[in-house]
Amino acid sequence: MPEPGPDIPSPPRVAAVIVNWNGGALTSACLEHLPGLGFADLVLVDNGSTDGSAEAAEAILAGRAAEILRNPDNRGFARAANQGMVRALERGADFVFLLNNDARMEPRTLPALLEAAARRPRAGLLAGKILDGGGTRIWCAGVDLGFHHNLQRMRGFGRPDDGSFEREEEVDALTGCGLLVRRELIEAIGTFDESLFVYVEDVDYALRARDAGFACLYVPGARMTHEASSASGGGYNAWRKYMVAYDLVLVLKKRRDLRLWTAFVLIELLGWPLLMLAAILRGRRRAAVAKLRGMVHALLGREARPPRTRDT
Repeated sequence: MPEPGPDIPSPPRVAAVIVNWNGGALTSACLEHLPGLGFADLVLVDNGSTDGSAEAAEAILAGRAAEILRNPDNRGFARAANQGMVRALERGADFVFLLNNDARMEPRTLPALLEAAARRPRAGLLAGKILDGGGTRIWCAGVDLGFHHNLQRMRGFGRPDDGSFEREEEVDALTGCGLLVRRELIEAIGTFDESLFVYVEDVDYALRARDAGFACLYVPGARMTHEASSASGGGYNAWRKYMVAYDLVLVLKKRRDLRLWTAFVLIELLGWPLLMLAAILRGRRRAAVAKLRGMVHALLGREARPPRTRDT
């Protein structure tokens, strides 16, 4: 292969950014999976882990092009991811790839995203088809925003991976589970809103990117698997429902988007009694109440006070 020269540009430099908080064996497995996937650099941000996962990461990454940033406490995903993105740019990254520690990439994932990025220079955010842990059903093929629960719908969620969602296209938003971020986008709009402790920061970032003229591009040839919600104790619990509701309202309060506000009032507020009824029947009353508390606290401008336990 010829060396890069005046007529042969160097390939883009991509840095993976991973946030770890007591990730245990998941984080170790993720780091061991990365070699050979095309990353020129890695920044791991540890949020005050106490389970030994940060020390295990140091051992795994010894001798690699990597850096570990260690926070003394859990500063939330958005703030930790920002630390990683800023450091990745300082280390010369052209693109940052945000990767959950419970996600696994196929070898073709990063090349497919970079090829799409080269074709579409205004695509500031790019992500592929994300499958469930078994690799047989779709978890997310891009995100639609509007008249859905939590104002967002992961396209294809729960459907068999039967050849659906195979068209490369612009979408409303993309999940931060495995997200390629162009350097020019970060330089134009900054990083995640750190007032969003966890959840919805990727939706907010996508909206800000689109406001600035960048696109969110879904690339089906880039495939991953994901064990959803490992860090927050599962998909439906009181802590998670409170934080999603609280941060969602924070996002809305920053925007004058009549469609999203209308959807919020009709589905989240007026539709909450129906949600509560369904939750009672399914033994999830506490989570439904937590969701209402999260919405109300954010609307009133109160500090977040999520439940201390993460049960239903």
